[in-house]
Amino acid sequence: MKTLMTCIFSLIILFSPPFKPIVFAHTNNTNNQGLSASANNSVGSNVPNNIYVTPQAFWNLYFDFTGDETPGYPKGKINISQTLFQSEMKKNSSLAQQNEGQLILFINSTLYIYNSDRQLELKQLMRTAPNSGFTEMTAISHIGPALMYLAKIKENGDASWKSQMENLLKDIQAVKVINAQTPNNWLEQVNAPAWKPHLTTIHNMIDYACSMAGNYMSDVLNEKLSFDMASLQNDFLNGNKTYPIPYNNVMIGTFMLTALQSMDQLHSKISQLKIDWPHAKVIIRFVAGSNVSAGVTKGSNWLVPFVQALSNNTLATDRIYITPYAAVKPSLGAQELTQADYNYYNNTVWGGRHNRTIIANEVFTNITSIFLPDRPAIPGDYTYSKQPKIEDFLMRLKFSLAEPTEMLSNTVGFWIAGELAEKNWNYNKISIPGITTGFPQGISTYPNNNPVIQYRLSQVC
Repeated sequence: MKTLMTCIFSLIILFSPPFKPIVFAHTNNTNNQGLSASANNSVGSNVPNNIYVTPQAFWNLYFDFTGDETPGYPKGKINISQTLFQSEMKKNSSLAQQNEGQLILFINSTLYIYNSDRQLELKQLMRTAPNSGFTEMTAISHIGPALMYLAKIKENGDASWKSQMENLLKDIQAVKVINAQTPNNWLEQVNAPAWKPHLTTIHNMIDYACSMAGNYMSDVLNEKLSFDMASLQNDFLNGNKTYPIPYNNVMIGTFMLTALQSMDQLHSKISQLKIDWPHAKVIIRFVAGSNVSAGVTKGSNWLVPFVQALSNNTLATDRIYITPYAAVKPSLGAQELTQADYNYYNNTVWGGRHNRTIIANEVFTNITSIFLPDRPAIPGDYTYSKQPKIEDFLMRLKFSLAEPTEMLSNTVGFWIAGELAEKNWNYNKISIPGITTGFPQGISTYPNNNPVIQYRLSQVC
């Protein structure tokens, strides 16, 4: 019992190399005033008598084990934690090779890759570029949620739903016209190579979406259809006799296309680099849009399976760390990281997390470990939905919207990363739910001759 209690008290300090232990309680006096003051605050001290000052003997004992970055730490002192780390490095290759491999940093909305010489190899903004097709696909995808919101506005007794719907219909009509333009169709000008095999399908999908949504709204505004959540589901989202492909398919298909474009763009650039994936060090401090509580675990952040897919599964999951509180250092993004900033990301952030786990498991061998199960596969994960069903992604969409810990892009991110890796990043061979698969029985693609939008004879599209 005595040995066990000793180990438990030892666990109060968790290692964070180069062995900067995290302690649960110490002085909150950041300047460590009066390190040399006597315990009884002798006459002449510049510290008021009513303010307690930690006696120097306690500071000396504290510094024996930790505190090397604390003001007042003895210059040149090597504490016990540092000594253990140095001795472990001599015998443990996992620690000794910490400086090998690239730093792969997903910071805010940008990917940075630095080599061990602190030189920038890649800087890629992950926000969608104006010519990526993101806005176009998202605009079409959002028609579904927009109508859901309008139905709720009407249910709340707010008469503005009608004017909002008329404006939405007007904009849909305009997009339908632009989508039909030839030559120099907008799809031919978008920088999305992964879409090239499907340009005709995408063109027809958008025409179908505009026709379907426009005529549904026309019937609602002309009072041919009731407008509430139930009718929206039955007459629009789930499809109807005139439009048998559900609008749900369109929403998932457009979502898939935006994820595909982004992932393919990153892969094409990263594949040109010589990444030492088994030794790569990945730090994820990604801002997930406005959802500031999302993506802080490996099971809720699609960047984890994505970066593993980039490595062809040669990157171990224990080399990927999600660090929402890591600092954004001044030289990040420069051609050369300063030594201090490189040390921060390589040693303090990544190395600290990695080495603490190794040392804790080696030091506390006589205490039973706690093992937590991985998150089970859920709809929308590649392993769960390898034979993709639109319903799986609708379930994942609802889950991603309802759970504050989930990134909305998880709806498709976990799946498309797996499909790309499975097909060796050949976008000509992949399946795309809502584009190449997921259609009702007897239908294989979107029609190319869709009805015009009928709404008030003066506004026929």
